[in-house]
Amino acid sequence: MKSKTSLFNVTIFKRNIKSVWPFWGLLSFVAVIPSLFLIMEWIRHGIDTTEFNPFEVKYMFYNAAIYLAPLVAFATAWIAAFFVWMYLYTAKSVGAFHSIPVTRAGLFVTNYLSGIVIMLIPYVIGGALFILTLIIIGVGFHMSVFVLIGAVIIDSIFFFSFATVIAMMTGNMFALPLLYLAFNFLALGIENLFNFVISNLLYGLSFSLSAKTDFLSPLVCLMRNMRTVREYSYNRIGELPETMTRDLIGVSLENGHIMLIYGAVGVIFAIIAFLMYRGKKSESAGDVVSFKPLKPIIHWIYTITGTVILGMLLYYIFSEAEIRGMNVIQGSLCFIAALAISYYTGLMLLEKTVRVFNKKTFVGFAVGAVLSVICCFCMKYDVLGIEKRIPDASKVQEIQLYMGNSYTIDGSNKELVQKTMDFHKNIIENKDLLNARFFDSNDDEEYVYDYVTIEYVLKNAEVLRREYRIVVPRNNKTEFDKAYVDFVSDKDLIKTLLHEDDEYYLSGGYFTLYSYNSELSAKYGLNTDSWDLSDWQTKTIYDAVKKDLEAGNWKPGRNNYSNESNNVIGYIAVFFEKRIERSEDTYYYNTDDLDVNLTPDMTYTLEAIRDLLGLSEEQMEEFVDILIKANEPVDEYQYYYDK
Repeated sequence: MKSKTSLFNVTIFKRNIKSVWPFWGLLSFVAVIPSLFLIMEWIRHGIDTTEFNPFEVKYMFYNAAIYLAPLVAFATAWIAAFFVWMYLYTAKSVGAFHSIPVTRAGLFVTNYLSGIVIMLIPYVIGGALFILTLIIIGVGFHMSVFVLIGAVIIDSIFFFSFATVIAMMTGNMFALPLLYLAFNFLALGIENLFNFVISNLLYGLSFSLSAKTDFLSPLVCLMRNMRTVREYSYNRIGELPETMTRDLIGVSLENGHIMLIYGAVGVIFAIIAFLMYRGKKSESAGDVVSFKPLKPIIHWIYTITGTVILGMLLYYIFSEAEIRGMNVIQGSLCFIAALAISYYTGLMLLEKTVRVFNKKTFVGFAVGAVLSVICCFCMKYDVLGIEKRIPDASKVQEIQLYMGNSYTIDGSNKELVQKTMDFHKNIIENKDLLNARFFDSNDDEEYVYDYVTIEYVLKNAEVLRREYRIVVPRNNKTEFDKAYVDFVSDKDLIKTLLHEDDEYYLSGGYFTLYSYNSELSAKYGLNTDSWDLSDWQTKTIYDAVKKDLEAGNWKPGRNNYSNESNNVIGYIAVFFEKRIERSEDTYYYNTDDLDVNLTPDMTYTLEAIRDLLGLSEEQMEEFVDILIKANEPVDEYQYYYDK
């Protein structure tokens, strides 16, 4: 007689739900806490809902859909998958399950649906109680809750389907959470790992977290790209435009289609998981990777990431923590050693044996070693032209330049854009000179150190950023040194710094004298070492700095930006603002600032400070001499011992 089979087994479904009640029970308890807290606050203190804006509720539900739903689904999906598919990880249990009169299709559908239900039970209990609480306290019901319900269901389907694919991929209970975590962030992790290596070994590149592949890391993509946008109305009160009220009049969910795309992908993952389950062999229980075609892929992913991480660590150790670029021989040896460790340990884990050293595996290792050496040569000689990349001037919308001060160069200023690009090219061509000076110079009196950041904002919204350490002798020994001083002293560049030809206006400032000793200030009747500037005082200092600039007494970007140098006796900051009208009733402010390291050569500025402090010429001269002496880099406070 033919056994009766079914696509859905109620007994297995109920067993799955009941067997993990502590898991969904604990989550349900956590889910009801916000409701309990809210209802107790209402009982104790009362909540005034007469002027409650319903858009605030909408904003709350939308934010929960963006941040709470995917985060909870991501964290709980692998646990639910582990509980419903754990029978696949031992030969005895998988044999027992597959012997019952239920088809594999029936087992898959039953276990898959039970996993989804396990994830949704806490939402149903906690969510229903929270909505009921809002109604009880008088906030009421808002239709935006259905957006949150949709997000919960979609995120649960996607992440559980993804976890189910991983569960089918492996036959090892310990490998499931590791592979689930790894594949969720694999693309983003590899992207930033290679960014880290390139930024350390190529000149001018700096490491920063990037997310060009965030669509392959679902949790990051959902929480990063979906946004809640609030719309306000502004109402003026009185005659002054600054006096106005702001009321929330609308809330919208931006990029909600991303969630729908992941929902569709989740359905596809469920189908893939079903096909994998049908072809999964019972004897694969216990294997780290159950499907043979996937083993080389997993192995090479493990090998590449392990080689890069361990190789950089070895290279950093043997370079004595001073990475000056790529040393081909040293780099090749470090990365080949890292490759050997990663390649063979990966094989041992996959094959569950230490007997992996043979001719066949050596061929794979040899190929990897050759590729490692090739990559080192490519880094050394910048085969891809990454170091030398400078965008076309016609594609530049704006250049953000930092050299002790921030300069914003508009792309329409073709002449200054070209000067900046020539300066950038000059830095690249003198890479070896600047690196040698930075790492080998110990004479702080002869050299000044600067950091230059060049950021090109292109018209297609792409951003190209480079950072350089500039070491320049005070006596300008080479053509590069002269070109550097000419550029930082360029009149057109300085106009952007001083905001002479734009709509920015002075909004305040302050200055500090590096006396290191309150007694020195007290001697001259001063009660502080720092002074905030009024509007007219800011204008006075600003004009004096401009005079010193024109006289050559101050060169932006050439001073040591720490007070360890004996030619820096103080610091001046001047602030600018520019009002941007967004509409008739709305506006905002752009801000910028001018940073000046005060030196004894800045005679006009010192004269302005003297007048502001009410000191005589003799007192100011004596004070400056004391400041110079106080800021000399002497041995162990020798200056104070001499006093």
